[in-house]
Amino acid sequence: MKTKNFKTALLSILLTLGITSFCFAQKTSIEANNLPKKAKSFINQHFNGEKISYVLQDQEYYLIDEYEVVFTEGTKIEFKANGDWKEISNKGKALKSNLIPKNIASYSHKTFPQTHIVKIEKNRWNYEIKLSNGLELEFDTKGNFKKLED
Repeated sequence: MKTKNFKTALLSILLTLGITSFCFAQKTSIEANNLPKKAKSFINQHFNGEKISYVLQDQEYYLIDEYEVVFTEGTKIEFKANGDWKEISNKGKALKSNLIPKNIASYSHKTFPQTHIVKIEKNRWNYEIKLSNGLELEFDTKGNFKKLED
């Protein structure tokens, strides 16, 4: 009997937490000038003159988690809350070469000359790129090749 009551109580708590977290997670549209300074600087350096379609702020529990910037030509950039970029993609089109670290661009063009980079992700420990042929390559933070995934 106690086990059944405990399971019911636990299930109720988990359901309440799930619904509450869903209610607090939201994306809202913001102006580009409200982005963090690092994000604005990155955009000015690499996309000067490009038109921004929209900017979204992703917020969970009243804390800003990330920003998403989409340009009219299709490029999408995700920024961390501090303004560091974490992912750049362009609907299967080639990313601008100035967005890719030189070692990574050199390796991918030399090893897969008939492809182009359509997505790059950066995290604390590595870079991951996706090529136009669907292959995904992983590099360390210095741009040295680590592994290939298909």
